[in-house]
Amino acid sequence: MTGLGAVWNTRIVRLMALLAFVLNAVDAPRATVLMPIYLRDIGAPEAALAWVAGTYTVGSLLGLVSYSAVAGKVRGERLIVWLLARCGASC
Repeated sequence: MTGLGAVWNTRIVRLMALLAFVLNAVDAPRATVLMPIYLRDIGAPEAALAWVAGTYTVGSLLGLVSYSAVAGKVRGERLIVWLLARCGASC
């Protein structure tokens, strides 16, 4: 089994792919369209967008480290859903 069949037939991978799709569909317009407009409207300097992007990067790295720390202790599906829900709640 290869390609999309392997993704679709493996429950955890399918869950990750679907959640990533939904989160990217919601988050991408906010980061690429709405954030620059918002920063311009509040009169932030142009460098503010770089700081916002850097903050997202630091958050991603902290999430990676957090996941690595607890990945072996909790079931994969529950951990991924919890972490993604926390990400969604904090955004």
